[in-house]
Amino acid sequence: MAFSPRNALLLLVSLGLLSVSFSTRAASENWGVTRVGPMLFGAQALNNAGQVATVDLDPLTGMPRAVVWQNAALSIIGFLPGGSASGAFGINNLGHVVGTSTAEITDALGNTVLGTRAFVAEKGAMTALESLPGGVLDDWAYDISDSGYIVGSSRVASGNRAVMWKDGRVMDLGSSPELDATDENYSASRVNNGGQAIGSMWSSSGNFLGFVWTDGKMTDLGEWIPSDINDSGFVTLTRNFRNADGHLEEHAGMWQDGYLTDLGTFGGQSARFNGINQSGQVVGSGRSQSGLDYAFVWNNGVVRDLNSIAEISMHGVVFTSALSINDRGEMLALSNDGFVYLISSVPEPETYASLLAGLICVGAFTRGSRK
Repeated sequence: MAFSPRNALLLLVSLGLLSVSFSTRAASENWGVTRVGPMLFGAQALNNAGQVATVDLDPLTGMPRAVVWQNAALSIIGFLPGGSASGAFGINNLGHVVGTSTAEITDALGNTVLGTRAFVAEKGAMTALESLPGGVLDDWAYDISDSGYIVGSSRVASGNRAVMWKDGRVMDLGSSPELDATDENYSASRVNNGGQAIGSMWSSSGNFLGFVWTDGKMTDLGEWIPSDINDSGFVTLTRNFRNADGHLEEHAGMWQDGYLTDLGTFGGQSARFNGINQSGQVVGSGRSQSGLDYAFVWNNGVVRDLNSIAEISMHGVVFTSALSINDRGEMLALSNDGFVYLISSVPEPETYASLLAGLICVGAFTRGSRK
């Protein structure tokens, strides 16, 4: 029998190396559920101190502004000089925040114009990040590592470019041969402490592909779109497939060191990975066979529906998607009332080594899946 990725996973399940199952055990755990809000949206960046970098609406102007939420209190980051709108999209464990802000900029002709600049904020002070040469005043920063790598995008005349900032300098992450060089756009979304970045690339013809960037090399992930990366180089992925009935379904996947593993839908209609922490715990969203959306945490191959935990479900909302998870096991999750909640805490991982061993074994059996 040929070892397809699915057969390899079935073998690992039978050997107990990588169990893909659901856990609904009612453990004696202490869970806290705190609403992050009100009027916050896009809250996905969470650090180990429980700080959330996000966006709210200025009550006086109604314009979006970059803020940091912690313990039900908001710290307002504000705007770059001359700006009136901003958003915070990334935060590291030092509390440094990155995002974008409108700002007054002097163009090549010496005119003062309004543009969009990427920024980093440290201890309340905002600094505009360098643009690519030939930029058209449209820069965005999405993530920052503890080591100071920042990733995002910078628009030039030919389109969006994925960029990395380090020590105040900007670098173009390059291109993929998969897209027409005259019709391509790139954006980097996450970066780890080693400077390994992930992102997506697209063209006007509709091609939408994922990539991993390592030491100057861009690796094409095909139609698998990455969502997060940890310091061990594990990348969480999602891809749309068309099933036998002709309907689209999302599959969750994992990539590490050139090996890509399709983990399927966990028995439901679809599954999506959104975030991973340094211990290898993953959060995401799924849809059951009955069509119900649910938020989950995936730990050593075991999928746990957050709504099955009594201490969480008692709050009277249904969590439909888990957005991110920090190294303390705290999660941001979206509920059916439209708010984002901070949930703590996820049980400690049994062993990170078993995740590594399981995925290495899958990779050994899926030679055809190496990217």
